[in-house]
Amino acid sequence: MVIDGFGFNQHDLDANRDGRLTDRQVERVRREYERRRRLALWLLLLGPPLVISIVVAGGGAGGADNAISLPVLIGIVYTVTLLLIVPVVVIGFIATYVRAIRDRAVRSTTAKIRLVPRGDDVHLQVGSITNGPRFALDQDQAAGLTDGERYTVYFTPGGQRSVFHSIEPAPEASESAADAPVDDESAP
Repeated sequence: MVIDGFGFNQHDLDANRDGRLTDRQVERVRREYERRRRLALWLLLLGPPLVISIVVAGGGAGGADNAISLPVLIGIVYTVTLLLIVPVVVIGFIATYVRAIRDRAVRSTTAKIRLVPRGDDVHLQVGSITNGPRFALDQDQAAGLTDGERYTVYFTPGGQRSVFHSIEPAPEASESAADAPVDDESAP
């Protein structure tokens, strides 16, 4: 059953049930990857100067009483950023998206959902608060879902922000199994 307002069709849903992404969905993953790559570049370029300017404005460097000079502070901030933070973050999300695009695989999880209002958007939280995927929805999309009901959600994992592909009401389950999320581990 295709739920209106989400931008997927029956062909997408059928492919997702089979653990595959359609060409349209692969393109959406590519666009998300490119968007995040640009964001990472901006953070790399603007992050260290911002940290340095905050430290300097706060009197943390460049003053006569301080033992650390501004050039040394700049070197430390850029070194930490380039050698520690950027590789861990960038390599992690690049690997996730490249694997998703190459394998055309989709993950699914079946669990009760929570709809959490956040400003103009609604966050769709699937299963556990700490382990379940989360997605930002607009009000119209959220209106097509029922808070507390079980759904199967198809997505590409992406760290903090997974890429949503499709959703459908979960098949009826026994009451004892209804509370536990079920991940489909067949897809890499």
